[in-house]
Amino acid sequence: MNDLLSTGNWSHTNSDGCTFDCRTSPYLEYYSWIGENLYKGACNEEVAYKLWRESPSHLEVLQHPYTEGVILMREYAPNKCYIVLEKGIKS
Repeated sequence: MNDLLSTGNWSHTNSDGCTFDCRTSPYLEYYSWIGENLYKGACNEEVAYKLWRESPSHLEVLQHPYTEGVILMREYAPNKCYIVLEKGIKS
C-alpha cells in the first residue's frame, strides 16, 4: 500500500520489480490461495465492488471461497482512495 502512495506505482508489480507472486510467496506456507483486488478512485467501497464485479478476473477473486480476508482503504487526496481487498485460504 505504501508503494502505491509514495511512488504512484499502480500495478501488480511494485516499483522494485516484485510481482504479486513475489509478494505473496512468503505467505504460501500459511495460505494455499491468495487473491487481490485493487481500486483507485473515489472513496466509495460500493463503487469499487461494482467495478470489480464487472471485471471477470476481479469477480473471480470476489467469488472465491476464503477463510481470511481484509480490505484496506487509504485516502490520498480529498475523496480519492486506494482500496485493496485481499483474500486467502489458510493451509
